[in-house]
Parts: sequence; structure tokens; C-alpha cells
Amino acid sequence: VIKSYDIFGSSNGASNYLAALAAPASSGTITNLEPNTHLFVRVRAHSSDDIYGQPSSAIDGWSLSKVAGQPQLTPGFDDSHGAY
Repeated sequence: VIKSYDIFGSSNGASNYLAALAAPASSGTITNLEPNTHLFVRVRAHSSDDIYGQPSSAIDGWSLSKVAGQPQLTPGFDDSHGAY
């Protein structure tokens, strides 16, 4: 019986274990990722007898980017552009 699905691989080039999803989940979320994290992961089944299934094909993806902040303006003449 499948007890969970393991998500493992690398984030930003560092190999690690990322998450476990309880069966019968068909989707899940990897938490605590920094913005713009590069993920290269595989998924495999983990049985109640502690037997692991074959890993999936590799999935290459990115976490969401950081929301841009408020632009900073400096008043005055800009010599490089010849404008105020």
C-alpha cells in the first residue's frame, strides 16, 4: 500500500529531500522556498513496507519571483541623461 510520495532532488544546486505527500494526494506544495529558487526534482512512491518505487522523470522548475518593491526616485538633475 502506498503511504506517501517523496519529492527529492536539488534546489539551487544543493541536493536534499524536499517533501513528503500523504497518499492518495495527486498534488502538493513544497514550502519554505526562497524567491527564484531553481528546483530539479523527482517523485517516488513510498510503501507502508518501507519500499521505494522507481523515481519519476526529472522535473525542472522555479519558485515564484519576489514581488518588486516601490521604485526609489532621487530628485535633481541627472548628468548622465541631461534631464531632471
